[in-house]
Amino acid sequence: MSLPLEKQVCSPDRAKRLKELGVKQESLFVWSAWSDHAPAEHTDCHELHWEVTPKHEGSLGERYSAFTVAELGEMLPKSFRDEQRIKWFVAFHWSPVGARVSYENADEIELHALVEATEADARAKMLIYLIENNLLKVEQINQPYSP
Repeated sequence: MSLPLEKQVCSPDRAKRLKELGVKQESLFVWSAWSDHAPAEHTDCHELHWEVTPKHEGSLGERYSAFTVAELGEMLPKSFRDEQRIKWFVAFHWSPVGARVSYENADEIELHALVEATEADARAKMLIYLIENNLLKVEQINQPYSP
C-alpha cells in the first residue's frame, strides 16, 4: 500500500512558510494555488503538481516547493552545535499520534521535539523551528548538494 502523494510532501502552509524564510525553491513537486479553478469562496484550494510539467508555464497564483520527506531529510542537519557548544543530534520516531522529530544531545536531553500527522510536516516544522530560532541559517540549506 502506498501513501497518497499529499501525505509524502509537506503541507501548503509549511511550504509557504519555508519559502517566506528564504529556502531555495528546488523540489520535485510544487503546491500551486489555482485561483481560476476555485470559486471565490474557496481561495485556499491547492493542487499538487509535478514541477517539470508544462502546466506550470504561465500558471496563476502562488507556487511553493512541496518538499518530500527525502528532500527535507537532506535539509535538516544531522547534528549541530548551539551557542554553548553542546552538540545536538536529530532523531526520528513514530508515536501513536504521528511522526516525531527531535534534537537530542549525548545525555538524551531534548532541545526541541514535535509531533505532526505526517513525517513530511514534522520535518518541515522542525526546519522552520531551527531557522526561526537562529539555530540554522538558510544559507546552509541553500548550498548545492554534495554527497
